[in-house]
Amino acid sequence: MANARTAKSEWHVDEDSLYQPPGSHWPDFSGRTPWPEPSSIGPGGRIALVFVGALGILVMLGAGVGIMSGIYAFLTAVLGEPGPG
Repeated sequence: MANARTAKSEWHVDEDSLYQPPGSHWPDFSGRTPWPEPSSIGPGGRIALVFVGALGILVMLGAGVGIMSGIYAFLTAVLGEPGPG
């Protein structure tokens, strides 16, 4: 029971919300590995990032075209060929 009271006493109330003060026994996930500074990425890394980004855009566009053609094929099968006008 003493542990439960001690653990509960570590919590503080602030404007109807609960938080634990820094230095608690809970892990701090905000201190994970930060993103590298842009100036620390070399020219090869920058070219690789541009290539990966362009490849990602192409994959998303291809997926969009595939999805739209699948919808068109489904609607054509259900409703028939679209007529003029």
